[in-house]
Amino acid sequence: MRKMLTVLIVDDDMLVRQTLRALVDWDKLGFAIAGEAGDGLEAIEEIDKTPPDLLILDMSMPQMDGLEVIRHIRQKGLDTRILVLSCHDDFHYVKEAMRLRADEYLLKHILSPEGLEETVLKLREQILADAKLKVDEIAVQRRSREGMRLLRNELLAKILRGPVFFTEIEEKIKAYAPDLAQAKFAVAHIRIRNFQEAVKSFEPDGEDILRMVLGNIVEEVGKDSFPAELVQLEQGEFALLVRMAATSRARVKTDMEALTKRIEYAMHTFFNIRMNAVVSTDCATYRGLGEIYRRVRQTGKHFFYEDAVLLADGQLAPIGETALPQAPALLDRVKSQLEENGFEDMLEEMQETHRRMADARPDPDAFMDWYAEMNRSLLNYVAYRFKLRLDQDKKDDFVEGCRKADNEKELFQCFKGMVAFLESLLASDSYKDVENRHIREALRYIQAHFMEDLSLSTVAEHLHVNGAYLSHLFKEFTGQNFVDHVKEVRIKKACEHLDHSDMKIKDVGEAVGIPNRKYFSKSFKKLVGMSPQEYKGRALK
Repeated sequence: MRKMLTVLIVDDDMLVRQTLRALVDWDKLGFAIAGEAGDGLEAIEEIDKTPPDLLILDMSMPQMDGLEVIRHIRQKGLDTRILVLSCHDDFHYVKEAMRLRADEYLLKHILSPEGLEETVLKLREQILADAKLKVDEIAVQRRSREGMRLLRNELLAKILRGPVFFTEIEEKIKAYAPDLAQAKFAVAHIRIRNFQEAVKSFEPDGEDILRMVLGNIVEEVGKDSFPAELVQLEQGEFALLVRMAATSRARVKTDMEALTKRIEYAMHTFFNIRMNAVVSTDCATYRGLGEIYRRVRQTGKHFFYEDAVLLADGQLAPIGETALPQAPALLDRVKSQLEENGFEDMLEEMQETHRRMADARPDPDAFMDWYAEMNRSLLNYVAYRFKLRLDQDKKDDFVEGCRKADNEKELFQCFKGMVAFLESLLASDSYKDVENRHIREALRYIQAHFMEDLSLSTVAEHLHVNGAYLSHLFKEFTGQNFVDHVKEVRIKKACEHLDHSDMKIKDVGEAVGIPNRKYFSKSFKKLVGMSPQEYKGRALK
């Protein structure tokens, strides 16, 4: 006799609950509806009485939302499978639900009998499969599946990176990827933009969850058109292998562009993650995949200079070996500008140099290395020339930060950030006549770190003195308390930003260490006599 499973429907909208009851034949799918709940609290009461096999759960509800229900289920260690329902604009709920190990999700506005039935049957199979195994057997099976997935990914990545001797890996292909032998594939190179920020939105286990989310989207999109598989390569970089029936370049290009656009749309719409993709215009058996992939990856380097989402192989000329200016010669000119005219003229010199280099489109890695070396040299020079002590971690941030730039504009912003840091340090020379050594060093430290989360105890710890003692000295020698002085430094720097940049007011507040917009506006008006908006408007007249 067929085993009947139980399902609990939870949604604060009675019409939605009734629709879910009627949308599919639950009995035919092997489920008995155990009950309904109109909010999270009612749901927990029902779950605690009799845990259902399947929970269909709305995210946004009064009393207690769906996320709290999922947390309750996870804390109790229940095996209930969870199908999340969400609205189009609630993707942040979906992300959190997936982080809490929800099993599937459906969007209400595109809910259909076919989609619900397919998802429920998939979950039924998972429930029955789990029921047949003991806990230790489940763990072994999952580790085995993940191990096979990793071995397959490793094999495909090796083929794509190339070169490989196929005679040496034929046995591995038979073991981990036997389906490769008879198929032809087109290839896309996918790159997650601002990868580190994207990962943070999925913490903990950010990289794994991001890969899983992208993989699920690829699977869902691909099943409606072409079977597709995601292969993880470097951090934030993936290859998309797509089985193709057509072989004409025009058709391959059209199909691949349509597929990757759908993937990009889903990632951006539901998870607020942007990506770039380069698609191949031809396809090959697994023996030719490496050549195609290396070509599309090379084309992908143009994204460092192009504000685009999608490119096709051959659309732009390959990025070549562009010669970059010799750093020592340019550094001498930069030093000269700095000595004679200060930071403003030096920045103009570098901005023009950067524009010429970016127009020539050198290899992005070489471009970032060039800037890293330039930053290192300039930091060392300024420290030596002006007898400054630079924090090594700060130096490393400016050098290594260049190698994390997402595009050429961010690369130059990294250089500008370093220049602003040096400029603020040199501004501390105005404190050289301050009689007390501790206060002199404290003022310099504030000038260099005002944009950070700065406190009296932080500065006291840096100077190796007692906080109360430093507070007393500060008032005695400056006539201000510590907090008022830091606020004054920050607001003065905010005025500079408003005078000389196009930064938005909320970004100015964050840049000077006052991220709370309301508090920033209040502090600004108190010291300047007008709001930041009024000040910026005055500056534009």
